[in-house]
Amino acid sequence: MKQAVGMVILASVMVLTSGCTTDPPPSDPPGPANVRVANAEIGALAFDVCADGQVVLENSRFGAITAYAEVDSGSIEFSKAAAGSACDDFINDFFGGSASIQLGEDSDNTLVLLADGESGFQLADDNSPTTADRARVRLINASEDSLSLTVREEGGIILFPLVRYNEPGDYDYVDVVAGTYNLIVTPQAGEMTPIEFDAVELSAGTVYTLFAVGRIDGVGEGFDLIVSEDAVPGIED
Repeated sequence: MKQAVGMVILASVMVLTSGCTTDPPPSDPPGPANVRVANAEIGALAFDVCADGQVVLENSRFGAITAYAEVDSGSIEFSKAAAGSACDDFINDFFGGSASIQLGEDSDNTLVLLADGESGFQLADDNSPTTADRARVRLINASEDSLSLTVREEGGIILFPLVRYNEPGDYDYVDVVAGTYNLIVTPQAGEMTPIEFDAVELSAGTVYTLFAVGRIDGVGEGFDLIVSEDAVPGIED
């Protein structure tokens, strides 16, 4: 008798619990990402940048790195459009449109557009706080006819040895003592004549990109080294 009563109770519990299933709480949508464009395209007019058909950056031009724009994270299709056209006047997809660009949640990213205006690559940016008395710096070599670039401090150490053209694996950050630098850039191209860039200010708690653009032989656009202040995250505790 007791066994029968127990079975009835168990059956009742199963009926009650089977009718009380709860859906899992809705998950939060993924956070956004930040993206900008470093433009080394020679001979092109300024253009707007579209993400999935919406303008996110305006007036990208040769030799300039735009400010960051906040976009959705995940797989995003980036394209170029004539300035002011609201993405209606399509030019071409970034990097030939071979694939969408993956942006991680809460990440900072730079899309580097090379001289031909079609090829390029994506870089992950490190805008976290720096160590005390240091600036964080990297060199992007987008100078079309330079096999590599070496950057050293005048009368001092080499900061970036043999950084190759279109080789993102060479574009790591280095931490340097904050101060004013006279930089000597030596290209592996032509007569390998050193090029001087004086009074480059690198401040503690700041992240920089040195963006090499143009051509050593001056065809189309002459060589230049653009100093971009990417972020001022401060010094880590």
